[in-house]
Amino acid sequence: MGISLKNAMKLGKLSNCNVIAGHNGLDKIIENVTVMEVPDVVKWLKGGELVLTSLFAIKDDHDAQNVLVQQLYYAGATALAIKPFKTIKTIPESI
Repeated sequence: MGISLKNAMKLGKLSNCNVIAGHNGLDKIIENVTVMEVPDVVKWLKGGELVLTSLFAIKDDHDAQNVLVQQLYYAGATALAIKPFKTIKTIPESI
């Protein structure tokens, strides 16, 4: 049993988040939450994850950031939440 991304974004600090892409996916269900600490996080996903990251592991590699987004999509992840400001100043427009 999970929670829709739309409803999750009404809870706690997630209510401060902004959707910058994928507005059509707000009804997708979050089954698990995973923190990305390594660039190859995708191999541990089962689908339905909200992936939290600061992009630290790939902060200087725009190609790796683009590949990550594609891999998350194909792995069935529900959403990617990026915390900017510490590691990166803004979320790269390419992703």
